[in-house]
Amino acid sequence: MTVTLSDVNGDRGGIDKRCRVVTSLKGMGQIVLEDRDSSLPVLLDRISGRLDRLVSRRLERDRFVRDRMPFGGTAFG
Repeated sequence: MTVTLSDVNGDRGGIDKRCRVVTSLKGMGQIVLEDRDSSLPVLLDRISGRLDRLVSRRLERDRFVRDRMPFGGTAFG
C-alpha cells in the first residue's frame, strides 16, 4: 500500500489537502482512491472509511462468486 499526502495550495488554504491511496489485493487487482479536504484528520477518516467499505465489498463479492462455483471454488476442480 502506498499513501501519498500533499498540500496542493500551500499557504493559500482552501480544500487543498490531498490523499491518494494505491493498494493491491491478491486476485482483485489494484485499488486507487483519491480525495481532497481542507482538514487532514477529516480527509484521512473519510478515505480510510472508503477503503474499508471498498475492500469489504470486493471480498464479499469474491466470496459469493467462489461459493457459487462448482468444485470447491476453482474453475477446474
